[in-house]
Amino acid sequence: MALVPRHPAAAGFVATAALSVLTLALAAISIARAQESERRQDVLKANAFAARSLAGLALFQLSQTVEVVERLAEDPMMIDRLGDPPGRFDPAIEEVRRRKSFVTIALQDTRGMAIARAPPPPSPDPYFRRSFTWTDHFKETKRRGEQGRREGYVARPSRSEATGDYKFTISAPVFGADGSWRGAVYASFATGSVLAHQRLDLGDDPRRTAALLARPDN
Repeated sequence: MALVPRHPAAAGFVATAALSVLTLALAAISIARAQESERRQDVLKANAFAARSLAGLALFQLSQTVEVVERLAEDPMMIDRLGDPPGRFDPAIEEVRRRKSFVTIALQDTRGMAIARAPPPPSPDPYFRRSFTWTDHFKETKRRGEQGRREGYVARPSRSEATGDYKFTISAPVFGADGSWRGAVYASFATGSVLAHQRLDLGDDPRRTAALLARPDN
């Protein structure tokens, strides 16, 4: 059998080249991972910035809505309406509801009984016979009213007893001419209203979602 002569220099070159290729491959993997990590951090920073911006927008819109409800509570027609039988609101209140894009505006007395609602409930008789003292918005508005405080309250999200839809509710106490607490007025809007026209996605990317979270009413 013929012996093949060995060339140490050639063998060393091949080994060195193989080691270089392996080193380059490992370096490329390391760089790719580092770049992926940087991209991920950039995305997280962008999402955090967008979330803070939307949170600020939501807070501003809620504060504006609170002022609207506080003004409703001070309207003389509210205290006048408390003395009438349960039923419809004055058309002026319905106009406010449409203009401000509220789902509902409702008035309750100190027992939590519904006095008026815009729009009228789908089933008026059961609605106007029911007490809403258990709701978060009424309990807190009652507390503030009994303390003589007039500021509005952003209640926990709840599900409408009349329609079954989820909603945000803002309420404020109603006072009589003598300063006594006489009831509560509230306005509600759909849970999607705040973020409905805001987009965080790029194009139609389904991987990025914006949500407004809140503790639900029991």
